[in-house]
Amino acid sequence: MAQRTWNRGLGGITIEDRGNAAGERDLPMIGFELVNGSVGDPCVYIQVPFTRANAMLDCGLNVSVPAGKLLRVADVFVSHAHIDHMIGFDWLVRANLTHDKVLNVYGPAPLAEQVQSRLRAYTWNLDTRAWVTIVCHEIGDDAITTTRLPCENRFVPGEPPRVRPLAEDVIPHPHLRVRFARLEHRITSVAYSLQAPPRMNVDAAALAEAGLAPGPWLRELKSRAALSLRMSPGGRCPEAGLPDDDRIDADGRTLPTKQLIRDLLSVKEGFKLVYVTDTLYTPETRESIVDLARNADVFLCEGMFLTRDADTARSVYHLTAQQAGQLAAQADVGELVLFHFSGRYADDYGALVREARREFPRVRACGID
Repeated sequence: MAQRTWNRGLGGITIEDRGNAAGERDLPMIGFELVNGSVGDPCVYIQVPFTRANAMLDCGLNVSVPAGKLLRVADVFVSHAHIDHMIGFDWLVRANLTHDKVLNVYGPAPLAEQVQSRLRAYTWNLDTRAWVTIVCHEIGDDAITTTRLPCENRFVPGEPPRVRPLAEDVIPHPHLRVRFARLEHRITSVAYSLQAPPRMNVDAAALAEAGLAPGPWLRELKSRAALSLRMSPGGRCPEAGLPDDDRIDADGRTLPTKQLIRDLLSVKEGFKLVYVTDTLYTPETRESIVDLARNADVFLCEGMFLTRDADTARSVYHLTAQQAGQLAAQADVGELVLFHFSGRYADDYGALVREARREFPRVRACGID
């Protein structure tokens, strides 16, 4: 097991993989920084492995994030559009405005209308060609509706929205396996699971037994298996997302891709980070959260109230720290990181951490002594 250390950064927490006792690194990790710690607006800066195209979970106040980091943000996963989860969106757009790039924003409807409404408040009378394009992806019951908002068109859609069926609860992404769950906050609040690419290992003995020589075709085989894994239900079957007639040129022979994956590859699931905030605790939401967070390496979960204030938590559709600890235990996660604390506990925020630890031992918070 790799040794992981926790460091402060941007007022938040970062995790770093230091490798195991032999100096070998474990699976590539998803780095994260709680921009405002466990007390301030929800905003998590995500460092995506193998790419400089990073992400954010929610977009609360983020003026403390350096412009260079904001420029690397390619995707924003929004739970819902309450002001403490979206107030930093304009600042993110400001940092990326004059750059020829696509900024993807995911969240529940009416996301596109909400983003357009924010941007209509500004005056756009300059030459904005080759400036940023914002692409809104609204997560519906059985489809994702995508609306392109190019700055050169003053963030007005230049084409009709595109509707794509949802494959289970999976959002297509080039670098991560992204799953989601709809939670109850009087409105829909979306929880997200971000999982790094799996490690694909070739069985050398099986390769020799099949009479195949190593070569570039193995990289293509791993690439197809990884893509299939990202899109397969549950993310556990690397060949499930491939058509039966898919074939690959392997060492001068054209062979079925599915069979090659089954015979030659072993797969270790990638590092998994799950983000849950702003939800009522019910049997239905508990089941959805536990399913989403199962075996996560890091579980970022709100713990806004103490159990003594459970009636208040229910009335405002939030979780208690005890409930967060119970969810972590039921999902068998590696670490629980609590955040989104109510200011009523300013004299002793540590009480929230202590309460969660009574349910689950591995609990951390940021900026709490």
